[in-house]
Amino acid sequence: DSNCAGCHQPGGPSRGLFDARITTPLKDSGIIHGELMAGNLGVDEAKVLVPGSPEKSALYLRMRRHDAFRMPPVAVNDVASPVLPLLERWIHGIQPVAKSTAEDPSVKLTVDAVDASAGDLPAYRIETAAAIYFLEKSGGGLSSLIDRDGNDWLGFHPEPGSGAGGEYRGFPNAVHQQGGNYFHARNRATDPVTTRVVRQEPHRVSITAESENGRWACRYDFTAKHVTFTMTKMPATYNYWVLYEGIPGGDYNDTDWWLTSGIREKQPLTQRHEGDIPAPEWIAFGDLRYERSLFLYHHEDDVHPDNFYQMQQKMTVFGFGRQGIGKFLDSVPQSVSIGLVESDSFGAIEDAVRRTTRE
Repeated sequence: DSNCAGCHQPGGPSRGLFDARITTPLKDSGIIHGELMAGNLGVDEAKVLVPGSPEKSALYLRMRRHDAFRMPPVAVNDVASPVLPLLERWIHGIQPVAKSTAEDPSVKLTVDAVDASAGDLPAYRIETAAAIYFLEKSGGGLSSLIDRDGNDWLGFHPEPGSGAGGEYRGFPNAVHQQGGNYFHARNRATDPVTTRVVRQEPHRVSITAESENGRWACRYDFTAKHVTFTMTKMPATYNYWVLYEGIPGGDYNDTDWWLTSGIREKQPLTQRHEGDIPAPEWIAFGDLRYERSLFLYHHEDDVHPDNFYQMQQKMTVFGFGRQGIGKFLDSVPQSVSIGLVESDSFGAIEDAVRRTTRE
């Protein structure tokens, strides 16, 4: 901790993505099978730490070196560190585990699916190890985002009059009364769009949507860990926002929580957020029953308001570029990523955001 955590922690000067603070649980630290940001030292399959294999663990290999690649880079002797044998035994003692489905990078697309929970609306079904997404075709918005336990963090259904209990929900719900209503799972107020698969590869699927009047367009890029919504076209006379209107953990509870890049402590959904989120602009939501969270990350920092409140104890209402019914996002392209993290710790969420920025 004393030799590493000064640099290797969220917000620290290190290029690495892991958190070496002793207060961070190992499972949330990004150390085990952590990706390398400064080269693999010529070792195939090297990671920050590979259980059972010190010879593939950069944490161990860098401490053994006596050149510019050594860690820590200062305040060490030229002789080998006496902690190396202990570190080697510790790495050998961590039982190797088979790669879980959580590390499966594949992205699987079903073009002709229906979202049964959303009134059997036609949808694209995109399955990853982290989540299953349903992108409703006629409205061009996400109707469901389902975690590994089957909980839907959006909970959209189009029943007229259901309001915050169904028809208002979804992501990104971006264009509201701006020459039409677009990129919202189809409810009675949504105007139609045309969707098209423009990229389908083993590790990425991209789908575009364009409004019927041709004035608005967007793209969804699905990867193993998240989906990124990008507004690509807009008319000069209107603005938009990007919303998460959903149910953390699969249902609404006042004790569900949010935190942001600037507010590290969990806040209950009864606590509002008003004002611009500081860079990097991200917010996360969670349910106290699960060590899991949903993050939303706005790739372009700005000074616009990013407001949150709960509606009728039925759903979240969070918007990048939103204050009341005012829309403030006024340029393209702008991107917002949304994804699940199998942790509820601030550090793990921040790491997930940092990984998103490097894709």
